[in-house]
Amino acid sequence: MPLSELSNHLQTAIDNRSFGCCVFLDIAKAFDVVKHDILILKLKCMGIPSGITKLLTCYLTNRSQYILHDGLKSNICKTNTGVPQGSILGPTLFNIYVNDLPTSILNSKIAMFADDVACFNTNHNINILYQTMQQDLKAIEHWYASNHLAININKSNFIIFQSKANANKVNDIIKTNNLMLNIYNSPLTKVSSTKYLGLIFDNVLNWNPHVDKVAKTINIQIGALYKIKKFVPKKVLLSFYYANIHSHIIYALPIWGANYNKCLHPIVIAQKKAVRIISNVGYITHTRDLFTQLAILNVEKLWAHSTACHVYKIFNNIYPHNISINLAENNSTTNSKWIISTRTKNTKTLVLPSPNSNYGKFAMSFCGPWIWNQLPEKMRKACTINTFKPSSKKFWLEYTMRSLTG
Repeated sequence: MPLSELSNHLQTAIDNRSFGCCVFLDIAKAFDVVKHDILILKLKCMGIPSGITKLLTCYLTNRSQYILHDGLKSNICKTNTGVPQGSILGPTLFNIYVNDLPTSILNSKIAMFADDVACFNTNHNINILYQTMQQDLKAIEHWYASNHLAININKSNFIIFQSKANANKVNDIIKTNNLMLNIYNSPLTKVSSTKYLGLIFDNVLNWNPHVDKVAKTINIQIGALYKIKKFVPKKVLLSFYYANIHSHIIYALPIWGANYNKCLHPIVIAQKKAVRIISNVGYITHTRDLFTQLAILNVEKLWAHSTACHVYKIFNNIYPHNISINLAENNSTTNSKWIISTRTKNTKTLVLPSPNSNYGKFAMSFCGPWIWNQLPEKMRKACTINTFKPSSKKFWLEYTMRSLTG
């Protein structure tokens, strides 16, 4: 979960009165320029058996392509680079190709998902933050050049993250010292918000741009839901809701759902509209009982449920790699704390950190344990995610939510 790690790192930094910087990089023609010889070498270095390596070499080499349009066919050309797009192996081979990118830098961290790359770092001093980020960007430039890849500077940008109270102060320092980041000796564009893996990050991490985007999207779907309600049964309306409304709300909800009620208000209003339409009641009807009758979690309880599932997956090794979010386990026999391995199963409660601000409370390292500790012990001991999910949903349907910021 690159998004979870990235957002938690930035929120924790702001809570500790630091500044964050994240460079969002776009790889030009990513899948088309993979060098076969470099990829095969990396497969061998990873310890892939020679038989499989030979098979993949055969799969990649001696491929050809042509263009057919309106009955006209171009000359056949051999392809010496690239991995087949649209194939099952394509993304996996590309991930292997870029897997060693994080080892090329010294100061920052890398969040990657295929060709979507985010390089991020934090520091109490904005000048030092720019210096360390520029050093790592130089190293990334060299790695990309060595691996026959190129950064599309026109589609790449960066954000300086800070608390809302410090925004003007930080901007003044940047302008006074003429601070900038460069790639290929060209300045990167500094933006106030950008989309990464479908989530809109903004410079003060209040998630307002993302909430507005989700609200706009689901309101369009609610309009369609209203138009079809007279022609289909409730079961179909519920299927439409989960496919076209719920799916937009649930995406990355453990991150942006940890928020002030006023920020989530557009989603709350839209969700209530949908529930009233499905239940075929008036537009001023109270919705609490409707949510229960339809077994739909409101956005606040859906955030709690999705966060609980996220924590469960971390502790039960369901994600493909370790999640670098510090979680401390309560020890009933001593007062000590320790960082638990994300590869071990845990059914105990977790220690809540002591955040300095709501930025710290909204970080996964706080709200994850805060949600987890409210679950019954029997539920935390669920053997599989398939048994945990329905029991968690039932729990939050019946549970009266506490305020995260109260």
